Amino acid sequence: MFMFTPTFYSIILKKLNKMPKFIVVLISWKKNLVLNMVSVARYTVQQMTDNPNFPIPAVSLETLTSAANRAETAYGNRKNGPAGKMENINAAADLDGLLHLQANYVSTIAGGNETIIVSAGFQATKSSRTPAVIPGTPGAPKIKTISGNALQIMLDKVAGADSYAYAIFFGEPTEIEVADNHFVIPVTTAPFFIINDGSAREEIRSIAPGTKFSEQALAQNSAGKSQWGPLVTAFAA
Repeated sequence: MFMFTPTFYSIILKKLNKMPKFIVVLISWKKNLVLNMVSVARYTVQQMTDNPNFPIPAVSLETLTSAANRAETAYGNRKNGPAGKMENINAAADLDGLLHLQANYVSTIAGGNETIIVSAGFQATKSSRTPAVIPGTPGAPKIKTISGNALQIMLDKVAGADSYAYAIFFGEPTEIEVADNHFVIPVTTAPFFIINDGSAREEIRSIAPGTKFSEQALAQNSAGKSQWGPLVTAFAA
């Protein structure tokens, strides 16, 4: 059985490798869920009747009309005891399922054409989305002793960054290159470590007081990694 929820659904029949500009059917159930579905169903029937773009609907227009009428009647009788309540749930769920089947069909026929989707009485997803771009280079991290041998790294957030990477060196700093969105680890005897998927606030623990260390950070998201920010040298308190 199909269940209906007050959320948004994007109906995508084909695997499109997350193409950012492919337009598909968007269905939304608003405040009065059942009656809103009934309204969508009837408008879809109206728009698809004699529409040459949809010669063989996945759900016949007669079936969709009948389901809409049933859901409307059941909604009006929903307070008539347990049987009325259950019929309201079942009728709404069935209509929800039929609308999604029809939306799948319309998305397939439209092939990303917003005009065709709208002509069927459905709403289309937005035709343009802002693609991710590599975030800017962060500033120098700030370092603060928080308790005993624990340090806190604080970084000003960079617009568009999903996370941050930190390189912490004990001894002489060395260059860590970024190639094809991956770190190229240098051959070195100097100890260091990398926090690969950090936030703008990180903690380093178990550092002996008086230990000298250096660190730098970069910002990253799905588009890639920024350049490394300024290198900061400090001593553990």
